[in-house]
Amino acid sequence: MEFTKLIPKKSSFYEHIESLQTSEEIKKPLQATDYFRASSIYKMCPREEALYHKYSIDRKERIPPSLWRTFRFGRIFEKFFRDELLGDSGTLIGNWKCNVCSFQVDKCSKPKLCDVCGANAFEYVERDLVDHSIGVGGHPDGEIFWENEYYLLELKTTNSFKFASILNEPMENHIAQMQIYMHILQYNKGLIFYFNKDSSQIIMHEVAYNQSFVTPLLEKPKKYKYYLKTGILPDRICFQSENPRASKCKVCKLCFAD
Repeated sequence: MEFTKLIPKKSSFYEHIESLQTSEEIKKPLQATDYFRASSIYKMCPREEALYHKYSIDRKERIPPSLWRTFRFGRIFEKFFRDELLGDSGTLIGNWKCNVCSFQVDKCSKPKLCDVCGANAFEYVERDLVDHSIGVGGHPDGEIFWENEYYLLELKTTNSFKFASILNEPMENHIAQMQIYMHILQYNKGLIFYFNKDSSQIIMHEVAYNQSFVTPLLEKPKKYKYYLKTGILPDRICFQSENPRASKCKVCKLCFAD
């Protein structure tokens, strides 16, 4: 069309929009009162974390615009699925906050009307979950009550390529995250939903609590806590510096020199 014009990526307005979707985070080494996120435990290397602490190395993590948008759309899906779909069905149990007057009710299904202002404008409030005894925390996506049973809820978004690979079972790192949450909250069952952003398809996997699966995961933060107490570095998980993981590790040289 003659009245349209493709805006080049180098334009100032394009760069302005991209800058609004970029963020940077400085991650300092974890101290004794801090905790690891449950979602990070699966790939965590206790020795790597200990070396960051030993040498006081901060990590700068830049979230590029494409990844920022992925996170944002994931949050939008969570809000729709929890507040509207599950919330309105009465199956989602948790804390709810009125968006009009901020009145909050806890540990219940979504209220129809606010007892204070009478509005029908409740929003699900994620719980902060921290177990300082093991040094792990996070934000479970919710708790479902269905046919007289409670289930822990996790919501994930993905594309068609990955969606095809999880039709039969969830991704193992997502299972690990769910297992840790179930361990802390003492749940026996969990539900992981995957939403395909390309086709809007949804699949659901039921996950049973598995003590033998979760125990090695929880040893990782324990090893880091032991290092903080004794100064003894955890063992390496890479046998040589040429290992694919080691080659990408920012403290690889320190790891094999120490």
